[in-house]
Parts: sequence; structure tokens; C-alpha cells
Amino acid sequence: MQGGGGGGDGDDVSRPRPQAAARVGRRQHQTQTPSLPFDIVLEIASRSDPATLVRCAATCREARRRVADDDPAFRLRLRHTDRFVLPLLRGHLVRKYDDDTSKYGVCVVDTTAADATRLIKVSDRGFFGKLLKGVRSVSSREGLLLIRATNKQARREELRVCDPATRRSRILPPEPRFPHPHHVLLVGDGESGGDIGRPFQVLRLRLMTSDHCRSSSLLEIRAFSSEHGVWGPFTKIPTPDLLGITSSYHNPLVTDGVVHWFCLTGSGSYVLMLHVKAKRATWTTLPMRFPRDKEGRISYLVATDSPCGNPIVLVADEEKISMWVQSKHTKIWMEQPQVVIMIEEMLRFNNVGDLLEGRPEMLHVKLVWFSERSGVVLIEIPNWCFFWLDLQSKKIVRCPCQAYQKVRDRLDYQWI
Repeated sequence: MQGGGGGGDGDDVSRPRPQAAARVGRRQHQTQTPSLPFDIVLEIASRSDPATLVRCAATCREARRRVADDDPAFRLRLRHTDRFVLPLLRGHLVRKYDDDTSKYGVCVVDTTAADATRLIKVSDRGFFGKLLKGVRSVSSREGLLLIRATNKQARREELRVCDPATRRSRILPPEPRFPHPHHVLLVGDGESGGDIGRPFQVLRLRLMTSDHCRSSSLLEIRAFSSEHGVWGPFTKIPTPDLLGITSSYHNPLVTDGVVHWFCLTGSGSYVLMLHVKAKRATWTTLPMRFPRDKEGRISYLVATDSPCGNPIVLVADEEKISMWVQSKHTKIWMEQPQVVIMIEEMLRFNNVGDLLEGRPEMLHVKLVWFSERSGVVLIEIPNWCFFWLDLQSKKIVRCPCQAYQKVRDRLDYQWI
């Protein structure tokens, strides 16, 4: 009996209990399941929708590098989507004053970070080099950034096109001089572009208008091409209908190879369109009742309500943000605007209005930029906060209040 009892105890010790056996089995099953090779994971992601591909790129640095840099098929798929993809907008770039160094540095409000209000300083990562000072962001598009900075060694200003993801950059040759230019960065498909790895163009534009002489109203253009590596010749395009003192607005819209600006002149309100390949300019006239800013209280921005769609003009005043749209059939501007969102509704997002203690009764709302692939508009209430407005849903989706202090040069930063 005793021996049998001992044998029974020994059997119990050598044989695992059912719960323990199940746990061991699960561990063995987990360790034995092979993971997919990284190339296979990327291949699966590339055949999915753009939002899934962006989420794959956000998982780790290697995935981001492979999606953004190695295979043009990924970039083509992301660019040629037929809808706005909100995850394409990674964050926005700002130039922030550093009290410790008494200098401005370029930072990104990165929405993929654990703390989405945290400013990540781009210029401290060896991206711009130690010889540069006074870095200012000028234009951004499809994951690339155009900056202007002073080269301390050469003692001159220079333009650079940079890829914040790969830390690659290319210095442009000295610019042709003419006053008050606009810079527009255009990014193409393919694998050229020298050090950047992607083809691009930088346009320098200046709109000149006259009060009386139609022949003096011109759009001057000069372009740098990464393919040729030099600035091209001046091109002058007549704009005879644009008379009077002109107020043109930065952050132009680029869609389907056309650059769009909003501008006010003494004679009217216009959307000016530059067809880049044809080197041809056209313009449309907004209705007479379109609101014209006389006291600096109205903000304007050109956007689209669908990818590669017709341009719309967003107008922000102290009460609301509205949009002026074109007829789908005649392309003529409609006589009445549509309300996008009321300012009071914006302030109810995450109870932001309660946080803005001491705010003035009437707020000045500024439309800063429109992200062409994600459909997001950045809205600023100066000295207070930012908002991200999803133009498709007409809803506020983010408000990074804590990242506001002492920032300038706000630009969108896309994954690709």
C-alpha cells in the first residue's frame, strides 16, 4: 500500500496538471509559430488600402524607411488614392524659439508620438548639419521639406530640399534674385532626384499687377529641376485681368499638376491657376458678394473637397468657417457659401473653450494650411492654440494646445 502510494505520488509529480499542461502547450505553440518575413509583410501591406499601408509604415523605423524610400510602388499607391487618407498626415512642422540657445529650430508636432503635443526638434538630429543657422521652413509636400538657412561657412543663404524620414537633403544652387517671391515645392514619381531619391521641382513665383496698365500685370516664374540641377530661364505670363494692388496668399494648393492661389486685387477676388507643364496661367473670378478683408479679420485658404477635385475657397471670420464652391457642371462659383463649422462648435472640442481663460469675446481665426492628401485644414487661434479640421467630415479631430508657444512657419508634414 505504502509502495503503491509512493508510486502514485511519483506519477503525480511526473505528470503535469491539466492547467499547467495547457499553459505549456500554449507557450510551445506561440514559440513554434514562425513570423512572416519582413518583405512578405510589406508585400501584403502594399496590396491593402492606403490607410493600412500608412499604419504599417508607422510601426517601426525600418518599415518607414522601406515604404518611403526603397520601392516606388508604395509611394505611387499612396499618391494615387481616390479619397482623403487622414493617417497620411503625420503632424505639422513649426519653427520654435528655444530660450536656452536664443535661436529658432525646426520641430515637428508628431501625432504618432506617445505624447501628441510633444515637439520633436528636427534640426538637432544631424538633419540640417552644423554649418546652418536660422533654419526656416518654406514649403512642404508629400513628405519632403524645402528650407531656407544661412550657411555659416559660406556666409550666404541657401535653399535645401530635405526628407525628414531618411535624413537626406540636397542643396540648390544660388537663386536668381527678385523681390518677394513665393516658393512652391513639387514632388514627382520615380527614383531620380539625386541625393533625395525622388524627383522634384522648386518654383519661384512673383505676381506683379498694375493699377491701370494691363500689359504690366504679369506672373514671373523660374524653376529648379532636380533632373537638370539648374535654375531654368525666366518665364513671364500675362495676367491682364488682375488690376490693382494685389494681396496674394501663401500656402498654395497643388492638385493634378496645377498650382492654385487666392488673391485679392482692387478689381476683384480671384483664384489664380498655374498649369506647370504648359506654363500657362488662368484665373476664375469669385462672386461680387464674396467677403473682402478690410480690417485683417478674415482669413482665406484654397483647398479641395475631394482628392484632385475642383478648388474651393475657405473663409474664416469671427463667427464661422465657410466655403465657396464651384458648380460641378459650369465651373462657375456659386453665389452662396456653405457653412463648414461654427467657431463656438470648435471651442467645444475637448472643452478647449474652458481652457482659454481670459480670451477675447471675438476670436481671430486664421486658416494656416490644407493638407492635400489627408484633407485636413490647420486652424490657428493666434496666441492660444491650433485645431485640425477634417474637411471631409467637417469635424475637429485634434487640438494640440500645449505645443503652441512661440512657434512660426507652420507647415504640414505627411508620411509620404
